Amino acid sequence: MQQLSRKLTLVFAAGALGGLANSLAVWLFGVLGITAALGVKIAPDLTPDWLYPRIV
Repeated sequence: MQQLSRKLTLVFAAGALGGLANSLAVWLFGVLGITAALGVKIAPDLTPDWLYPRIV
């Protein structure tokens, strides 16, 4: 059971890290104007309200 718990914790942490990396990339692309140049209207503010649902 302890091994299963450890694996689930690792999976959750990996997903959270991936969500954080993706959110930072989207935010940075918005700041740099890359998304606008590609015709995508997304330039989010880097706030906890925007980050939390993407990480958890």
